[in-house]
Amino acid sequence: MYALTLIIHSILLWILIQGACIAQERDTLSFYHSKSGYVFYHNPQIEIQAARFVNPAPGFINQVTVALGGFKIGGTARLRIFGHEGGGPAPVQEEDLIEPIILRKSKAGFEQVVVTIPEHPFVPNNQFFIALDQLDSGVTFLSDNVVKEPFCSSGNDDFYFQLLKENGAWKWEKLSFAVDVVMDYPTVIPEKQMSNVSAAVGIGDTIQSNRSLAWADVDKNGYLDLLWDGRLYLNREGEQFEDVSKSYGLKGTPSANLFADINNDGLIDILFIGSRDSADQRSYLFVGNESQKFTRVDLNLPMIKNPTSFSVADIDRDGYLDLFVGQAGQDTCSDFLLLNDKALGFVDVSARLRPNSLYAGLRSYGSQFIDLDRDGDQDLYIARRYPEHSILLYNDGEGLFTDNTGSGSLHELGAGAGGDWKDFDNDGDLDLLYPRLIHPYLRKYRGAGGSSIYVGSENEEKHFSEKRLPAGTEEIIYEERHAGGSWGDVDNDGLLDAFFGTFGDCRFAELYTQKADYTFRLSTFEYGLHWSSGGEDGIWVDYDNDGDLDLCVIEWNSLRIYKNPGDGGHHSYVEIDPIQESGAVDVGATVTVYAGNLRVTRDVTMGRGILMGDPPRLHYGLGLERSIDSTVVKWSNGLSETFSDVQPNAINRLVQGSTGGLKEAVDASISATPNPFRDQLHIYYTTPQAGRIQVKIYNQTGTLIQTLVDAEMAPGNHSVVWEGEDESGTKVPAGVYIYRLVLQDGEVNGRAVLTR
Repeated sequence: MYALTLIIHSILLWILIQGACIAQERDTLSFYHSKSGYVFYHNPQIEIQAARFVNPAPGFINQVTVALGGFKIGGTARLRIFGHEGGGPAPVQEEDLIEPIILRKSKAGFEQVVVTIPEHPFVPNNQFFIALDQLDSGVTFLSDNVVKEPFCSSGNDDFYFQLLKENGAWKWEKLSFAVDVVMDYPTVIPEKQMSNVSAAVGIGDTIQSNRSLAWADVDKNGYLDLLWDGRLYLNREGEQFEDVSKSYGLKGTPSANLFADINNDGLIDILFIGSRDSADQRSYLFVGNESQKFTRVDLNLPMIKNPTSFSVADIDRDGYLDLFVGQAGQDTCSDFLLLNDKALGFVDVSARLRPNSLYAGLRSYGSQFIDLDRDGDQDLYIARRYPEHSILLYNDGEGLFTDNTGSGSLHELGAGAGGDWKDFDNDGDLDLLYPRLIHPYLRKYRGAGGSSIYVGSENEEKHFSEKRLPAGTEEIIYEERHAGGSWGDVDNDGLLDAFFGTFGDCRFAELYTQKADYTFRLSTFEYGLHWSSGGEDGIWVDYDNDGDLDLCVIEWNSLRIYKNPGDGGHHSYVEIDPIQESGAVDVGATVTVYAGNLRVTRDVTMGRGILMGDPPRLHYGLGLERSIDSTVVKWSNGLSETFSDVQPNAINRLVQGSTGGLKEAVDASISATPNPFRDQLHIYYTTPQAGRIQVKIYNQTGTLIQTLVDAEMAPGNHSVVWEGEDESGTKVPAGVYIYRLVLQDGEVNGRAVLTR
């Protein structure tokens, strides 16, 4: 772990002492001691001299005052302003926020040159740089004479306030250049500040063995429990967490840990992957039972030395969850694909991955099972570190994977870390939040892109495009050490927001909230996360069941839960547990909520990004909508059900078959065309055996509109036409309607849009 030597806890106080107070709209930033005397640097090899500024809040640069020395009247220097610069300790990118300004001395000796900055560039993050270059031989850039400790130190990074570029390389000095910056702050106090409540809810402060997190409701009390560092913390109604590891039979120091119902009995099991114990390198399964104890089973897996990701899904559609483990190893292929043997064990089928053309790399840093092409089976995304490329492997339905990374534009993914697939723009297609760990020199000299969003296309199968935000909106700011990224609707407005964590203790997280036009604004300060590193990855989880997503991360070697204060109920929400008949959460299910003009889709995934076990409970912000029209669940076995009684502002447990849905997969089907339709909807259905069947039309609230067929039918293919009318023959209004085939042993459903 990185060693943190200087202290984020005292940052704001330190800045206040230096004169950077955010209690007013306009303040002056100064990091030098004006009474210490001045020095300057003689080395003619110095190309640029830069002062690093720590910005306590997002603000506009209004005015810069630079202290210059030298006896040349009329001597000049060039003023440049660099922004966040990837979050590094020096402005390696040298990306100008303004057109450089020529400064001119008007007198000999000491002079303070005051410059009003045109257009007042906005600095949304927590650092920027004021730099001088092209100094005349008779002009010097002055600094104070007080040696300072670094603002922060982590690994090889020392964040000082004075930087010099010499012979093409940046180095630091321990003094500070004599520069004042007048800032205008549009926001003086965070509006929705999230606070760290880890200690208050009784969770230990220091991580000891691994970097993985997982959430699930182990004891079935309705509250999500935490698995962290090989320890199980039961959630006591959102007020306290109790470490029950010993009494529940957990033992060992795993390299990674996650929740998963491996034997499909409706009880949560725990996987310990790898081990930090030098005497016992095995992986273990802890099998849950009704007595809330766990029985340990030796998994007899290959040795897993350095897991960097895990994901579970039923890849061969046999009803049992399978496992992918990614590693950053030194073997030809260090990742593992493990098939559930239905007897509390796994079979190593990793060879299925190796034939793929882009799978020769060694460094996996994130994974996720998702149904990318919406064909009903689980595909595999693997994030890879430089120089490898991240890849997509498409499932043929039987657990055999084909490399289709080159489809669309995803072959340009390049190196990444973590990632999260969700439908951010509410069009029904999965989109990728893609963090990139890109060195500044790769970006500057080779054009390597920073973190981005890849948007799924409705029109072309397996096609994705990198999202380019419209002019005038904030791009995702380049950060050299972006690690994991996760989607979550932090403000419950029905639109997913984007969170990026960072590698390293002196780098800081970013939270982008989504606006109604599907663009984003940086809101880290607004939510009180301005000085959070975010860690390698994070999980959005409603740990206290108040309807607001809280943030769980591991940063600075400790677990943090940042509680979301919410907006006082201004926005509605709904949370859904999709449950199989066995009682197990249906990993792989897709659930769409319809509420007024909102259509919001979420997928149940388990194991994402860099060792993150997201809760299987689905969270939906509903914005200003106060009721839910309908909820459609496409179960992992391919069947669909429509629920009309889902309640907003509550946790809803949706059990497969509870609406009269099919108890098991049968050869029944129903479809309709054209869709959307204006006058007539032609409905085609197949019945597998003779018997009484019904074809019915419902609206989104579950109200029966018309029964089209109610008769004994022979097996085979049939059709019927709906004229867009109710039982009385009255034309129904435009909207979304459910067509349903009801058989003796269940039902199948479809959805059509009526236009007028």
